[in-house]
Amino acid sequence: SMDLKDISLNNINKAHFIGIGGIGMSALAFALLAKGKKVTGTDKKASNITDKLIEMGAKVNIDHNEKNLDDDTNIVVVSTAINNTNNPELEKANRLNIPIYHRADLLNAFLRSHESIAVTGTHGKTSTSAMMSQVLYEANLNPTALVGGQIISFGTNSLAGDSNYLVAEVDESDKSINKLSASYAIITNLESDHLDHYKDFNEILSVMKQFIDNIPKDGKIIICKDSEGNRELLKMITDRDVITYGEKEKSSDYVVIDIEQTDSSSKFKVLERGVLLGEFFMHIAGKHYIHNAISVIICSRLLGISVEDIKKGLVNYQGVKRRFERVADKDGSIIIDDYAHHPTEIRATLSTSGLFKRHVTVAFQPHRFSRTKAFMEEFAKSFEEADRVILTDVYGAGEKQEDYPEITSENLAKMVKSYYPNKEVYYLPSLEEIATFMEKNKVKDEIIITMGAGTITNLSKMLIGDMHAIA
Repeated sequence: SMDLKDISLNNINKAHFIGIGGIGMSALAFALLAKGKKVTGTDKKASNITDKLIEMGAKVNIDHNEKNLDDDTNIVVVSTAINNTNNPELEKANRLNIPIYHRADLLNAFLRSHESIAVTGTHGKTSTSAMMSQVLYEANLNPTALVGGQIISFGTNSLAGDSNYLVAEVDESDKSINKLSASYAIITNLESDHLDHYKDFNEILSVMKQFIDNIPKDGKIIICKDSEGNRELLKMITDRDVITYGEKEKSSDYVVIDIEQTDSSSKFKVLERGVLLGEFFMHIAGKHYIHNAISVIICSRLLGISVEDIKKGLVNYQGVKRRFERVADKDGSIIIDDYAHHPTEIRATLSTSGLFKRHVTVAFQPHRFSRTKAFMEEFAKSFEEADRVILTDVYGAGEKQEDYPEITSENLAKMVKSYYPNKEVYYLPSLEEIATFMEKNKVKDEIIITMGAGTITNLSKMLIGDMHAIA
């Protein structure tokens, strides 16, 4: 396991981020800028995130070169994605004895110096963190938020508040979570994923247990009891202040009832230890989002936020980019862009699209050969609620096809077809081919979902005629 390096925000004067454009790295860079620190950084490519950092006062260069690291830098921040071999900036930092920290160390410095809420779990982290931030914001508590996605109502993945409150999305995909600590922890659900980092589910459980052990004795753990993996974790947690929530698990401290959904709204009631707390409303649909909202309601109650302010926060929550994001309505069809890249997420997204009662076409780009291999059958079965499935080549995310000869989207398409012989299933290698196919084979008033964690988001832009999207 990684050793925790203690780092005080007060001692940071100028920080340099290698890979500053990443969603987790940029959130920390924004937060340091807001605290009046100097920030420099480099990345392989420019993006709207790097543009925004420059606008906020960071010095960002698009290439890795030792001259981009100023001699008066007093901390260098790297993410797990940075390959430590022969990076010229890292070599210079080592030569000048500038301390190098993993982004988890810096995140921890923020968590420990604030009244902090850490949100983790296999699915739902970003949406839950964003909702929590929205409620704190509506309650005028000026939170700092470090979130792994663009919060639509704020136009950014981070909020730089001036209060003692902080919300952070904490990634369970990376063992660095076992370094972190927080005043409150929300655990949405747990199941196998990220088997590029973990050997099996038991290892995920032990890392989560370590994370919980790091939480101060007076900290609170908020956990969804409907998740089987969470129930396993609960067996391992003794002597901690745990608050549970659920829909199916009626023994939970907080239970959601009377759910009513349309294709763009959710209404539900919450029982707090058997007593009606109130009815809540959101302008988004999807049962998983309602479950996420319950954890936010609990944490807000613990922070002493009024039910009125909680209601206001949830009503004003507009979602996160690429999380069932309605990109456009075009010629009677609705185009949705979605980040689902695990079978459970695909099923959740498709059950939400079912609320529209329209023909559903999914264009899916698998993300990572290792994940596709680990869940091949589950992926094939997860498209049950789609009317038409189009698969495009696997997005390797650094992994190589030759290491996984059998793991192709073509084989996945055959497997989907074998489970659902009456379903329309296609394999089209490139996004351009899909765009052309969709143009020629329109279904009236359908829903089109571009789905996956890779470059598939560009397809949603291509379908609405934004040809600049082709990267």
